[in-house]
Amino acid sequence: MLCRHLRRACPASTLIVVILVAALVPLAQGGQESLGRGRISGWVVDSAGNFVEGAHVTVQILKGDAKLEGTTDKKGNFAIIGMGTGTWRITAAKPGYADASIEMGVAQLKANPPVNFKLQKLTGVQELRADKSGLAAIDKGNQLAQ
Repeated sequence: MLCRHLRRACPASTLIVVILVAALVPLAQGGQESLGRGRISGWVVDSAGNFVEGAHVTVQILKGDAKLEGTTDKKGNFAIIGMGTGTWRITAAKPGYADASIEMGVAQLKANPPVNFKLQKLTGVQELRADKSGLAAIDKGNQLAQ
């Protein structure tokens, strides 16, 4: 009875509440429009075929800001769930190795193919360039020497 009374008293108030709720729902969801039930799995090995434990695997949707992360286990395996349908960039990275990435379409309603990476070990100058803290130390040493 109270609802009927309020609707009669101010019929526009019901419409205003509905409009406000409809406007605020997308804001509450934030960057979740690209998230869903999609799942990928795979493994990471080095150039010799050895498992790479502790590699950081990142998935980021190309059209949006959704980003998910995971880490490989002792056998180089990883699995990431929660992706929506769309094209995603999958990247595997570990210090001492060159990053590897691939772009692929991910589906929510069917199985996605496995994603396997072969990381190349960095050597010499490549490793120094990839190590940001090492470069900072070299720059500091050069400054002190001058």
